[in-house]
Order: sequence, then C-alpha cells, then structure tokens
Amino acid sequence: MPARAGRSHQGDTYRLRTIGHLFEAEDESQEWPDLHAAIRNARKAYQADGTLPDWDTLATRAHDQRLAPGLDAPA
Repeated sequence: MPARAGRSHQGDTYRLRTIGHLFEAEDESQEWPDLHAAIRNARKAYQADGTLPDWDTLATRAHDQRLAPGLDAPA
C-alpha cells in the first residue's frame, strides 16, 4: 500500500484491520452465497477506494440468513 501524505499510521492500521475482518467474514459466509457475495463486494469496494460498507445492510442480510427456513448454521 503506497504511503499517502497526511495519512497516519493509526489510519493504516484501522484500514488493514477492517479489510482483515471483512475477509474473514467473507470466508466464513461461503455456505450462504448471497451473504458471501455482499460481504465480498463490500470488502473489495473498501479495499479499492475506501468506500465504507453499509453495515446495516450486511447485518440485515446476516440476520435474514440466520432465520431462513431449512438452513442450518455451520458447525
């Protein structure tokens, strides 16, 4: 990641941590294609240009997926 004028080390740490958490969530959501795609798109947008994910939409999708009939949570 290239250095940017005026960018703090703490900002870089926050950015990398956020990307890491999104990547982990993306990996853990592979059993649910719609949720997986939403998290992946959010991570890629944040990585590419810093667009913050729509946390409410991701939370709603995760909640809806947990309540979907006939689908078991992963072990």
